[in-house]
Amino acid sequence: MCEGSLLNIGTKKGKKLLAFCNAADTLQRNNLTLRISFDEGLSWKANILIDRTDNKRNDYTAYSDLVLINKSNIGVLYEKDNYKTIVFTQLQFSRRQPDVICQSLSHYFLNTNIFLGFD
Repeated sequence: MCEGSLLNIGTKKGKKLLAFCNAADTLQRNNLTLRISFDEGLSWKANILIDRTDNKRNDYTAYSDLVLINKSNIGVLYEKDNYKTIVFTQLQFSRRQPDVICQSLSHYFLNTNIFLGFD
């Protein structure tokens, strides 16, 4: 079982547009993927890999959350590097072309050890 986040990002032609993000690896928390549905979750035409690693020893991408910044930008907040870092990234998507979905606009990193007193 793996945590995921779901966000209603608007409507198009009377149907809800949904964004879903989770660690899409079947064995570990890895391959953080953002998916967009233009038909209320019946299909997920856009699948964008946000982050991943080839190192299979630790959980690389873990718990995530989504925020709609504006009509064409989604923010993804997630844990990385075996829970040592929190990352916020902003992605741009197109409501007209689901296959041309994202362009990474920015990344912000925060070392969690500073807040936990391990630094």
